Amino acid sequence: MFADADFEVALDQALNAVFFNAGQICSAGSRLLVEDGIHDRFVEALRKRILKIRLGDGLDPLTQMGPLISAGQRDQILTMIAGAVEQGATLLAGGTIAEQFERGFWLRPTLLGSVRADMRIARKKSSVR
Repeated sequence: MFADADFEVALDQALNAVFFNAGQICSAGSRLLVEDGIHDRFVEALRKRILKIRLGDGLDPLTQMGPLISAGQRDQILTMIAGAVEQGATLLAGGTIAEQFERGFWLRPTLLGSVRADMRIARKKSSVR
């Protein structure tokens, strides 16, 4: 993300790239590189938007994100998040199970900061289980 990008459009596209289809497509974005001059402002705006994502039934037109495909997938992602935090990443949003649902494999939309290229989460994508 460069400083001369349309800020609001860039936010929309970043959210769509990561959270559309609950990240369950092979082209889902998992990393954002943000120019230093807008980094803090962009990350904070992204964090605020992530916290507002409405989880719910995919048949409800107000739903913005549904559950993950399986308990195994959810647990693998939780393990990757915990490992990233142990390696020094900062959990900025989400990263926890959404407990308000009785059924399904729910995970709150997650944003990590301070991820380095040498961290496992930056090198390995999760695989569907």
